[in-house]
Amino acid sequence: MTAIAPSAFKSFATLGVAGQRKPASAPVDVGEAYAAWRDGLKTKAVSSDFVAGLDSSRATFLAVARRAQETGGLDDPQAFLKSLSTDELNALQTTAGLADPINPATLSREGAYNLLVTRGQARDLDQDGLTEVGVARTIVFPPQDAPANVRAAWDSAMAGQDEGTRMTLSLSAWMGTHGRPLDAEGSKAGWSEADFDWTDAARRLVAGARENLKYQASAEQQRHGVAALRAFEAFLANLAGPLPA
Repeated sequence: MTAIAPSAFKSFATLGVAGQRKPASAPVDVGEAYAAWRDGLKTKAVSSDFVAGLDSSRATFLAVARRAQETGGLDDPQAFLKSLSTDELNALQTTAGLADPINPATLSREGAYNLLVTRGQARDLDQDGLTEVGVARTIVFPPQDAPANVRAAWDSAMAGQDEGTRMTLSLSAWMGTHGRPLDAEGSKAGWSEADFDWTDAARRLVAGARENLKYQASAEQQRHGVAALRAFEAFLANLAGPLPA
């Protein structure tokens, strides 16, 4: 599963059965979830300053996140954030990788909620296909609440890919399965529908990649096009069994 910041979309900042809104709870132990996320950063291109900031903010972030879980703060995350000290808000800002200080009054419920959980626990509560973390709007593919077999199929298809390629392919897959205009009022991601078929979505990704290859003239474009096709074929194979000859 990959979280990316689509710089191609203006107003987005920073670098998920689907269709059912998850309750405002985080049943996984926050310490374990944080440790797993922090360990995963070892294979990603993150700055030493960011890592140092994470480590210095770790204790404060975990204390705040546990308090939010134990006192019902996740049920009204905006109100909970308003109760925090400046130092505590700074720890949440650092952990989320946000450039600007947190202003609870400006946040949606989703944006506030996701500041109080680890990145791997973040949820797209309004099912629009974008995961708000503070004021940042991020893309996560597959979405966090996709079925476990879908997330496992994607992770297997991405095995061995470098971080840049994973991000590019995840953005392509997100755009190919989201199925709604990003600027449409109240739009929902295609996978928010109760009858969304992930195997069919993977077939469409494969078909799209094959079609795109017809128009990629340069050797570099062909290389990227073939890489996308192979990755989407692997995703489909992992979901539906061996591909037909």
